[in-house]
Amino acid sequence: MINYFKLISSNSANLGQMQIEEILAQLENNTKEFPRLALERAIEERETITSILIEILDKLSNNLEELLEKSDYILHIHALYLLAQFREVAAYPTIDLLQN
Repeated sequence: MINYFKLISSNSANLGQMQIEEILAQLENNTKEFPRLALERAIEERETITSILIEILDKLSNNLEELLEKSDYILHIHALYLLAQFREVAAYPTIDLLQN
């Protein structure tokens, strides 16, 4: 089992070229392959991607029906794990909305 909290870049040469949009695209749907490189890049881009991840969760909290219609969509799960790893306090209100 891969631990989100211990992802270590093993191939940083491949990581440098992936942009935020590409990271999010690779994390968006379940492809039955673990998106290690995308997660590693997300961690490297913590400062930039944090607010985007919170915004994604915020939009979902206002439209949970849409989430139920997308069976392969898992970006919200990756977002929750990454924000937890970042210990991002700003995400707490949005996460609280998802719980209710």
